Amino acid sequence: MTGQPSAAAAVVGTGAGPTFVAGRARLALPSAVTDWGAAISRFGPFDELDVDGVLEHLARPDLALHALVETVPLGGRVRLTLPNVAFADRVLTLLDGRWADTAVRRSFTRETASELAVVCGLSVVEVEEHPAVPADGDRAATVLGDRLDDVASFTLHGERTRRGTIPVPTLFAPAVDYTTLFQRGDGTCHSREIELLRGCRRVVEVAPAADMTHWLTDLGHRVTVVDRAVPSASRRWADRVVVGDLDLDDWPAQIEASTDAVLLGNVIEHVVDPVAVLRDAVRCLDRSSTIEPRVVVSVPNVAHADVRIALASGRWTYRDTGILDRTHLHFFTADRLTDVADAADLDVVAQRSTRLPRGASVNAVSWNAGAAGGAGSTAPAPVLDLVDGDPDADIHVFTWALRPR
Repeated sequence: MTGQPSAAAAVVGTGAGPTFVAGRARLALPSAVTDWGAAISRFGPFDELDVDGVLEHLARPDLALHALVETVPLGGRVRLTLPNVAFADRVLTLLDGRWADTAVRRSFTRETASELAVVCGLSVVEVEEHPAVPADGDRAATVLGDRLDDVASFTLHGERTRRGTIPVPTLFAPAVDYTTLFQRGDGTCHSREIELLRGCRRVVEVAPAADMTHWLTDLGHRVTVVDRAVPSASRRWADRVVVGDLDLDDWPAQIEASTDAVLLGNVIEHVVDPVAVLRDAVRCLDRSSTIEPRVVVSVPNVAHADVRIALASGRWTYRDTGILDRTHLHFFTADRLTDVADAADLDVVAQRSTRLPRGASVNAVSWNAGAAGGAGSTAPAPVLDLVDGDPDADIHVFTWALRPR
């Protein structure tokens, strides 16, 4: 594709993948969002840029928008259209313990989208709202009251007034050292994992927590650890080390049919394709063993009471840790985890859970923004009745054993 289109406006939208369109020029954007600016800059500069149906599907929308804004001169306009995670239908779905937007990797409210725009160098001139009638308006009004949000999506109209301030290549905090988050035998998801691995002499621990490797070894398991960069403490205790990227490399080729169990503890919410990673785990299992082979997974529960109440109050705040960890690409409920296991040809054979009372997680918020103190006790009765009526709303982490078919 050659030539310089005369149009002063361009669009970034969905196609077979993220697509750039300006006049007669059409370009499939590179998979690395940091390369987007370089890819499209030869067709610019653009006085106007529309970004629609893209950022919510990316692991790093911040880097993508930063790269796109760089193609617009000072004074240029950027229109950014996003679905509103606080729309009444989405709120009620989560209050009912379900998660509907399984294709979305990043969720936004008008406030969080505006914050993203600012750090990418835009001044927000206007927020255009696109209302929709809630599927059950009467129920939405009863449960949410004055917090009912009937805006299904919105368009931010921004003007580029400065350079972006997002540091490249990463905006996120360093990886959490999970060894500081649990102690042996304290009833956390880690001890649930140990319980479900009982009897499995050979264990593959994917994306290891250093102390977990030590713990497994002390209990008599022979541990193979797999990760892009294996912690030195895990190297010390592991029987074998395999270095590989779960999304890019054929890491099971080095372990094929040689283990009794694969442990994916708080892992599959971070990968691009959870089903593919589970299928890779199955390849590692020794089907000829007298021990029933299994895959043990732990995932945070997005339908925990604190997340439900926070969204009902209109907030969806990513953090460095917890259920809304910034690095999570997928969110799981029990139904969603069952569907993903089924797609990977795995059956659920045992279920354990780690519970955390309402108001006790890092995702707890005061119902009224700016109010002091923790969370959901200040929420209105209809919201609390809906959340507290679910006996599983305090599940913080699911830990399940899965068996290949």
